[in-house]
Amino acid sequence: MVVIGILMMIYVMPSITGTFKNMGVELPVMTQILITTSDFMVAHTFVVLVGMVLTVVGFIYALRTRVGKILFHGLILHLPVIGTMVKETNSARTARTLSSLLTSGVDMIRALTITEDVVQNVGEETGQISQMLSQLAEFYEGEVEQKTKDLSTIIEPVLMVFIGGTVGFFALAMISPIYSISDSIG
Repeated sequence: MVVIGILMMIYVMPSITGTFKNMGVELPVMTQILITTSDFMVAHTFVVLVGMVLTVVGFIYALRTRVGKILFHGLILHLPVIGTMVKETNSARTARTLSSLLTSGVDMIRALTITEDVVQNVGEETGQISQMLSQLAEFYEGEVEQKTKDLSTIIEPVLMVFIGGTVGFFALAMISPIYSISDSIG
């Protein structure tokens, strides 16, 4: 969407706005904003493209630093629906990994001691901790799968409203000057 928007601002808008500029009619604020943005992007196309590339590269670089990872993961963990899904995914992975390691006979005494301090009813006395961890992993994986389905049903309408709002803004910005021109002629 961003790329299509930029291409429209650089190639389509100048041909449309040329007509509006030549008519000498007072343009609505929305139209003036689009024309100014388009003029800037046409005049500084290289700067805009380099700026976009640098933004993406900078974001990727920031994610590779310790502070960037902490900030990004902190943000992700605090997002309303996504944060819960990430926490449950991490819990499922932890349980699945511990289950696999214990089933394989890997010595996890220290890990179990730490787990015992945090969780009171772990199942270590029955010798079934690997089976319990496997069931826990399945539970969280099921929760994440259901929330992923729920999220997709939530995102679709939000995305449609966003796209509709963007298209509506552009449509109003282009149609409003036409009414202004027709009023000045009549």
